[in-house]
Amino acid sequence: MLYLKIFVSLLFITSLHATQQYNLNITSGELPPYAYLEDNTLTGLSVEIVKEIQRRVSYKYKIRNKPWGRVIKESQEANTMTFPLARVPYREKLYKWIGPIYTDSFVFVVKKENYKKVLNINELKDITVGVNLGAPTTKRLQSLEFTKLIIITSEIKLSKMFIRDRFHAWYSPKLMIYDMINKLDYDLNDIRVLYKDKPLKWYIVTSLDVKDEIINLWQTELDNMKVDGTFEKIIDQFEIK
Repeated sequence: MLYLKIFVSLLFITSLHATQQYNLNITSGELPPYAYLEDNTLTGLSVEIVKEIQRRVSYKYKIRNKPWGRVIKESQEANTMTFPLARVPYREKLYKWIGPIYTDSFVFVVKKENYKKVLNINELKDITVGVNLGAPTTKRLQSLEFTKLIIITSEIKLSKMFIRDRFHAWYSPKLMIYDMINKLDYDLNDIRVLYKDKPLKWYIVTSLDVKDEIINLWQTELDNMKVDGTFEKIIDQFEIK
């Protein structure tokens, strides 16, 4: 038993040393409430989770905030870590995955008007739907042959357009929609989920060249956070009650 403890300790120290010596380029983009600037400091649900893992593995390199177009474009470059990224089939073989760091759903949100109950996603093809350019949401609806899409370059712009009735429904992760609407001081009681679509899980990803021992160490510390309650405390700071 003693030898096993020594072996596990040595394995952890070796992995920790490897992490400290490995210069990862850690990047994210503004995606409230997962990542956003507050007083010129990057924070958010996913940012605070990554910062806590960094603290636990003694990895001190700064997280770089970039426009999402650049984040995605550079995400497969050598020694790169990116977050948060939705785990969807077309991305599966492009990265190594650490997570999940949050579970949500893609939803269609509308203002509380006289919309009938929707039982099938195809029933929504007759209304205009706001989606984010380049996001999995846009790709999904295009694959389903939605033709009345209002495709915009950011979720922040979509939130303002939704309030101004520029389209009927906003299709995006539920937490993101509710957080953005709340920050615009719009009454959340005046909106509702018209249709809950596919489940969604957010992850930290790395380029394929990053060593498995790094992936395993970060995953282990994320799992430890979920066990010791740290993970839940961070989530509670950002969820809309």
